Amino acid sequence: MTWRVRRMRNAGENLPDYIGRITEFFEGVDGRRYFACRWFFRPQDTVISNTKLFKDHTHDPKRVFLSDERNDNDLDCIVSKVKIIQVDPKLDKEAKAQVAADADLYFDMSYTVPYSTFENITLDINENSGISFDAEANSESDAAATKATILDLYSGWGGMSTGLCLGAVIAGLQIETRWAVDLNTNAWESFKYNHPITEVRNEKVEDFLLLLQEWSVLCDKYIHKHNDDASASPLKVGGEEHELGKGKLVIDKLTAICYGGAKREKCIYFKGDVDVLCGGPPCQGLSGNNRHRKCDKPLDDDKNRQIVTFMDIVSFLKPKYVLMENVADILKLNGGSVGRYALSRLVALNYQSRMGLMVAGCYGLPQFRMRMFLWGALPTMVLPKYPLPTHDVVVHGGAPSAFSVSNDETADETMYSVKAETEFQRYIRLSRKEMLDYSFGDNKGPSEGMLLDHRPLKLNKDDYERVKQIPHQKGANFRNLTGVKVGQDNVAYMDPTVKPPCLESGKPLVPYYALSFMHGKSLKPFGRLWWDETVPTVFTRAEPHNQIILHPDQARVLTVRENARLQGFPDYYRMYGPIKERYMQVGNAVAVPVARALGYALAQAFQRKTEGNNNLMIVLPGSFSDVAMMRVRARASSSGAEAAAKELEGASYLSSSGNN
Repeated sequence: MTWRVRRMRNAGENLPDYIGRITEFFEGVDGRRYFACRWFFRPQDTVISNTKLFKDHTHDPKRVFLSDERNDNDLDCIVSKVKIIQVDPKLDKEAKAQVAADADLYFDMSYTVPYSTFENITLDINENSGISFDAEANSESDAAATKATILDLYSGWGGMSTGLCLGAVIAGLQIETRWAVDLNTNAWESFKYNHPITEVRNEKVEDFLLLLQEWSVLCDKYIHKHNDDASASPLKVGGEEHELGKGKLVIDKLTAICYGGAKREKCIYFKGDVDVLCGGPPCQGLSGNNRHRKCDKPLDDDKNRQIVTFMDIVSFLKPKYVLMENVADILKLNGGSVGRYALSRLVALNYQSRMGLMVAGCYGLPQFRMRMFLWGALPTMVLPKYPLPTHDVVVHGGAPSAFSVSNDETADETMYSVKAETEFQRYIRLSRKEMLDYSFGDNKGPSEGMLLDHRPLKLNKDDYERVKQIPHQKGANFRNLTGVKVGQDNVAYMDPTVKPPCLESGKPLVPYYALSFMHGKSLKPFGRLWWDETVPTVFTRAEPHNQIILHPDQARVLTVRENARLQGFPDYYRMYGPIKERYMQVGNAVAVPVARALGYALAQAFQRKTEGNNNLMIVLPGSFSDVAMMRVRARASSSGAEAAAKELEGASYLSSSGNN
C-alpha cells in the first residue's frame, strides 16, 4: 500500500527530516495554510533512540513505525514526497527488503509512546497492496490452545514461572514450566523440589546457550530432520566388551544422534519448541543499592552482560513470547541505556514489544517493590497487555503473631496452631490443588499443610541484646536506645552528657554504623516493622543493621517464611540451603501475585482474547484472588467439563451478586 507521505523540514541541523502522513489540508482563521499530519517514527525517534547499538544487532534504515501522534503544521514545512509501503510483519528481513525494494521506506508495526509499545497494526488491506496476511489459521489454533510450555532462565527458586502458571490457568491456559536454568545450587535444589517434573539445569546461562548451539550444529551435521518422536524404538544397549581400560571406548563411526537416554527423552530443544521464555537477568550492576556500579557504561559491567545473553537465547530459540524482569533502575541508570538496549534488541529481532513498571503492593502484597517488565511477542501472536491493579495495599497478614518463634528457632516445619484470620492468610495457605498448581502433576506435595521455613536468621549475642531493647511500637528503631539524641537537622548523635551504655560484651549499645549510616539521618538501623505499614521491598539479607526488618512484637528479624509471604509465595512452597541462602532466594524472586497477574494477561493474549482491543491495560476479573472462587475452580477442574462450566458459572454469579 502506497501512502501519500511528505517529508517535513527538521528544525535541527544535520538531522533527518520528520516523516508524516498528511491527512488534511486547511486554511486557518489567520488566513495561513496548514496541514494535519500523522507521524511516522524512525527507530532513533523512539525510546530506543539513545541506545548504543552493539554489533549484535542493527535496525533497517528503511524501517519506520506508524504512530498515533498527530498535529497541525504550517504548509511551508513540506519538503518532498516519499513512498512508504506497509509490509507483512511476519516476513523476515530479507523478504521485507525484497518487498520494499522500490519504496523509500516501509512500516510493519506501530509505535505508541505509553509503555514504549511496538505492536502489529490492524488495518484494512486492499487488493492492490501486495500484502497477504495468513494469520487466520494460526489465530484459530492459538485461540483453541489449552497448554503451553515455559523456559525459565535465571529461575532462582521459581517466582516468575510459578506466578505465570498460576495466573494463566485461571484464564484457561495450562502452562507447564518444562525447563529452568540457574547457577545457584541452593536455588536449583529449591526449584527442583517445588517443580519435580521440570528439567532444572544447574549451570551458567552462557554455558546453556553454548550447549544449545552445539546441539544444533550436531543435529544439522548428522540428521536432516529433528526426530522428537516419543514412539521411536529404544536404543539397543550392549555389545562386545573390549579390554581398553576403565572409562575407555572405541567408536568406529558416528551414524546418528538422538535425545539422551535409551528412551530418547527430549532434553534439549530447537527453535520453536519453547512457547514462553521468561527470566530476570541478574541486576546487581544496575541496582541503586550497589555503590560501585558503572554508571557511564553499564553494559561494560559483567554483571549486566547477562541481559545480552538473555537476548541471545531469545534470538536462538525464537519463543512465541518473552517476558523479562529487572529492577526499575534499568530505566534510570545512564539514561536507561540498558533498558533501551533490551527493547531495541527485541524490536530488531522482529518482536512486538512493550515495557512498563509494576508495583507488588498493587496486586495484594504489603510490599512496595517496583519492577520493570518487558513483554515480547512474535508478529504472529497477540502482544500481552499489563493488568490493572487489584488492590490499593494489603497491610496485615504477612507476619502471623500467633506463630511466635524465638531468635534461635531452627525447625523447618511447624504445625498451624490457629485458623487463618485474614483473607490474605486464607489465600496464602491454599493447597496446590486449590491454587491450580500442577507443578507436582496430580500429586500432593510432601509436607503440604505445614508451615514451612518459619525460622529467622539467628542474631549474634550483641545484636540480640540491642533488638530486645527496641520498643514494641510503631516507628521504633535505634534512636529509641538509651543515649541517642536527634538534632534539629534530623541527625542522630550520642548524648555527650552521659556515658555511652555498653553491652555485656563491652561493645557500645548503639553501634557507630547506625549513627553514621546515611550521615545519621536514616531511620532504618534496627527498625521495627508495624502491622499497618508496607515494606519498601524484600531484600536478600536479614541483618538489621541498615534495614527495617524487626518483627512488630517479637525480639527477632522476620523469618524466611514471613519474607516469602511478603513476596506472595504460597505456604506450601519451600526452600533449601543455609538460612542466609534462603533469604537470598526470596529476595531475588519475582513477587508471585505480580507474575500471576501477568500470567492471566499472557493467557488472554495467547488465546487471542484481547485481539483488536486497543487498550494497553486489561482488567483482572473481580474473583481473580477470591479464596472461595479459587476453591470452586479447583473442584471444577477435577470434575467433567460440563459440570465445571456450570459450577464456575454459578460461582461467578454469586460472586458478582455479593459485590453489588
